[in-house]
Amino acid sequence: MLGQSFGGFCITTYLSRHPESIRYAYFTGGLPGIGNHADETYRATYRKLGERHRAFYDEVPFAQSRVREICHHLNNADERLPTGEHLSSRRFRTIGIELGRAAGFENLAALLDAPFHHVRGEKRLRGDTLAELSSRLSFEAAPLYAAVHETIYGGVVPGPTAWSAHCVREESEGFEENLDPVRDAQFFLTGEHVYPWQFEEDPALHAFQPAAGKLAAREWDRPYDAASISGSAAVCAAAVYRDDIYVPRELSLATAAVFRDMRVWQTAEHQHDGLRVDGAAIFRRLHGMVRSEA
Repeated sequence: MLGQSFGGFCITTYLSRHPESIRYAYFTGGLPGIGNHADETYRATYRKLGERHRAFYDEVPFAQSRVREICHHLNNADERLPTGEHLSSRRFRTIGIELGRAAGFENLAALLDAPFHHVRGEKRLRGDTLAELSSRLSFEAAPLYAAVHETIYGGVVPGPTAWSAHCVREESEGFEENLDPVRDAQFFLTGEHVYPWQFEEDPALHAFQPAAGKLAAREWDRPYDAASISGSAAVCAAAVYRDDIYVPRELSLATAAVFRDMRVWQTAEHQHDGLRVDGAAIFRRLHGMVRSEA
């Protein structure tokens, strides 16, 4: 079996329930934490995203001031996306998910390069900038992703996920929701985090708001069993990306250590979307690791 990101979570659950049924397994983009609450996972994602931000600002020096400028503008102007809704600064900040992709620095730099123009003397976001933001910020193409995303961390320990990403951001310096983009020392974009207010601000998510709230309050069955995983004879290999802002490296490595036969390739060559960008090369590497003793 081959699992990318959440696909690897699914393989880990399968091995927990049917440890004898898989002979070879390949993981790309991380393994799930099998002994921690969602809060711990999100603390790690915010921490890694802060590191990526600093690297981005070093590589694209104008980006930090431009992010602050846009957010300050959105706090003081009524900008509308092509779909008609008001664009808030907190929603704009979710564009930071791009930092976890191979071309993310370049894509964000292009978006931030010249986002403003003047209309009858008034500073406004350009129409093409708003169109680009709409396509990147809307969940129109994948509303279920937003609705069920946080549930993938449910059941690992007792208790609901309870909008974990939303809560943990308030203890993560630079990510707090109501920061002042002009005065606060640290001011970051957010990443693969889904917040309850998005179901109010994104028209594509309005219909999912009641269900999303119920999912956040639900307690889930435990998806992983360490004893079954460690007892499985499956031969496994995993590509763990050192700069991954989606699936924290340290949690992946802790889970990898539970497997009876897990061969880990740690690399900084790829981001979380490595399988999409260079899948053939990555699979050849993992396949060779698994079959080296076959």
